[in-house]
Amino acid sequence: METRYDFDVAVIGGGPAGMSAAIRVRWTKSYRSVPCSVVVFESGKLGGLATWRSCALTGPGFKFRGDGLVRHLRADFDRFQIPTVSDRAVSIESSDGVFLVEGEKGNRVRALSVIVATGFRPLGNEAKFIGRGVFITYMGYEYFPEILDRATEAAAGRGLAIAGNGKSIHIAGLVRNRMERAGGATWLIDEGAGHPADLPGKQLQGRVVELLAGPEGMLRAIRLSSRDGTERVLECGALLLDYNGFELAPSFAIEGLALRKGDRGFVDCDRDCATNVTGIFVAGDITGRYASTAMAIGDGVNAGFGAYRHVFRGKFGEEPPLFAYAATDGPIAEDHRDLPPIEDSMIPVLLGPIAHAVERCAIPRDFLDAIDGVRSVGEICEDETIDTGDARDWIHRLIAEKLGTVHATEW
Repeated sequence: METRYDFDVAVIGGGPAGMSAAIRVRWTKSYRSVPCSVVVFESGKLGGLATWRSCALTGPGFKFRGDGLVRHLRADFDRFQIPTVSDRAVSIESSDGVFLVEGEKGNRVRALSVIVATGFRPLGNEAKFIGRGVFITYMGYEYFPEILDRATEAAAGRGLAIAGNGKSIHIAGLVRNRMERAGGATWLIDEGAGHPADLPGKQLQGRVVELLAGPEGMLRAIRLSSRDGTERVLECGALLLDYNGFELAPSFAIEGLALRKGDRGFVDCDRDCATNVTGIFVAGDITGRYASTAMAIGDGVNAGFGAYRHVFRGKFGEEPPLFAYAATDGPIAEDHRDLPPIEDSMIPVLLGPIAHAVERCAIPRDFLDAIDGVRSVGEICEDETIDTGDARDWIHRLIAEKLGTVHATEW
């Protein structure tokens, strides 16, 4: 018997929202919960925009740098061994309640739920070039002319590239005033955005795939990709990422399911971050709400709980016990147990090292070696001559220590 899916949850996007969501479904809560298996698709650097110098969690009397927050999130990724796929998800298809997420490089993952946390635009290796030829529109509008001046100086007559969209018309005047000194301007416009009028200089349609380094690690060129698979390289001296434009109209190009979007192109969701497609949730900047690191992390928690509840209901046919995050409106029995019963048809899945399971759970090594992610509890017990009651007890120990879970064979 083969399981019909690979992970309980697939997260698309590894920024603060996506990382927060993945940790939430994998850990859920400290006391008595069934963890989910989870995988994260990320085409750039794990941590997303939070690894860039411009991002921080701030208030009037405090400031936490984004890269510091990412270090804590990465520590939990390492602790819970959350796998990542270095690929950009390009499509989501659905069949019999199971979602198939496919990446640009051909990676394919089947999951019971999907959390979309793609941000304003897909990322590549831009973070490596911040301060080395890459600039972004940030802080405040009064600061934009200075940003353009710095980008123009860095271009040094070799050309300024601007990654944007139709809303980049708002900085067209600033670019026009500096074109000659920059050595010309080339606008890199997302396919689907058309050819915006009144943008000074040249226009190319395509997605920024990779930045190429020249002497001393400075930006030398940009590799672009079109939807038909053709690529080209643009030589330039500097790149400006127009996040003012992307905050007004995001770059979202995942095909397949018809996710409902608002007028600006952001994905609609309810208070639980659920979309119009059952089992699909969204988190972070792609929701179109305020662009904030704190909001992104909170959205990740919210979407994570939403995906967790969807998966739990499908596996066990009941609502998950999520107190004290969410109370259950019903009587609490004397013999209540937070962990649900394990059926013989379920497939046990290891989420941590076998050595940890032996040490922390006192489980026989032979049973752990028999967990292959394919055979059900009943099949393992029959093949390996193991008592079913013992097997269920050992699986509950794995679950309690966040070192294992179960996949359903019927959904």
